[in-house]
Amino acid sequence: MTSEIRAFLALLLFASLASAQTLPWHKIGSVQNSTGSYTPVVQLCACDVQIFANTPDNNNDPATSGGYWLRAGTWAKVSTPPLNVKPPDMPAQDSWIRTSGVARGLLSGAYYAVWYTGDGYPTQGGYSPSWAESYDNGHSWTWMGPISLFGRNQSSAANLIVDEIRNDAYACMYWMDLPPDKLVLVHAPMPCMPGDWQSDGLNTWSIAGEEPQFVTAVKTPFAYHRIGAAYFDGTNHRPLRHDVSCDGITNWRVVEMASPIGQSGAKGANLSYSPSDNTLHALVSGVHWTLPESNWGC
Repeated sequence: MTSEIRAFLALLLFASLASAQTLPWHKIGSVQNSTGSYTPVVQLCACDVQIFANTPDNNNDPATSGGYWLRAGTWAKVSTPPLNVKPPDMPAQDSWIRTSGVARGLLSGAYYAVWYTGDGYPTQGGYSPSWAESYDNGHSWTWMGPISLFGRNQSSAANLIVDEIRNDAYACMYWMDLPPDKLVLVHAPMPCMPGDWQSDGLNTWSIAGEEPQFVTAVKTPFAYHRIGAAYFDGTNHRPLRHDVSCDGITNWRVVEMASPIGQSGAKGANLSYSPSDNTLHALVSGVHWTLPESNWGC
């Protein structure tokens, strides 16, 4: 048996073992009035949440999508009709919001967002991550401008972590998929204005050669978590990979090769964390899942 064949068989064995590994996620049930994709969650307490979306009707219809709407309530039910919270003065080339990541500052109570903005869907010029802020609990937003490190592209990321306590260049962090096969860390010191961001452009995705899509992220006292689809286009039952890191920068390791929360074939997940009961939450096409957080050896 040649070394190449042995390596190939070892890879198959690893894939078989890893694909069988899942964590004890618990499917709670549907969140009434929230059924769409691209729905980042702000966790206010164990039960109370705010869910943002780029569509008012959960239908992912390009004719009505591209704005920004807020639904508030609990994990059982959120409000309807949603509140339109999109700024009225965004320039034409950035007037259509696609995916997004939202974070609430624990010190200031301010809300921060990375919106992937373009001129429509499909876009003629690509999308750019843009920075936005809100100082009234997410009810009105100010668009601060594009984060233009990598220009415009077809990125579909949906994550943002803000740690207002940090005084280094990683107070704000998001992971952006760059076609065809990279997920790069973009980071900035507070106050994280559009010109403050930087990146080394290196791939941080745990499995080289994949095409991570709709990657979401959350920080807990125990680890940084990311969940994203393994391949383009992120639907059609693409497996959702789940990896963790102690610092969000190095040594990402896969803990689920095909998370059960991805069984619906949805466009990724949306993660949040409630410290009062030490629980990870995932919102996947309007369905709520929970997972007790663990000590990951950090």
